[in-house]
Amino acid sequence: MTKYQILSRRIGAFAKTRDWAPFRTPKNTAMTLSVEAGALVENFLWLTQEESVDMAPGKRLAVKDEMADVFICLVRLADQMGVGLYAAAESKIGDCERRFRGGERRSGGRKTRGGRGVIVAGAPRGCLAHLSRAQFLRI
Repeated sequence: MTKYQILSRRIGAFAKTRDWAPFRTPKNTAMTLSVEAGALVENFLWLTQEESVDMAPGKRLAVKDEMADVFICLVRLADQMGVGLYAAAESKIGDCERRFRGGERRSGGRKTRGGRGVIVAGAPRGCLAHLSRAQFLRI
């Protein structure tokens, strides 16, 4: 059994022993994931680019904890939906590699038609994260 499988089972058992299953539907887990992602982002609110790189140890620990919350929710949601998260990520990055060839310059969401692009949170660089608005709308 892989570390991921062990963790997934542990997360499921945690919810089961607390009788949370009736309340932890995929919809509710997805909503919780969104809330936890917001708590993660909150740690970066109003920071400069430099401050986000050189965080104080206490702030870095808070970010680590929020990242763990996001990961736990994502693992739980994948389990609930029967999605092999590792395989899904492998497939998605493969799609991105085919769609966005290396060496092409991306706008980073800054210079596009209309002056603004769309940055999709959580997407790997060079994939969905740096699409122009027009590219995003074609998805």
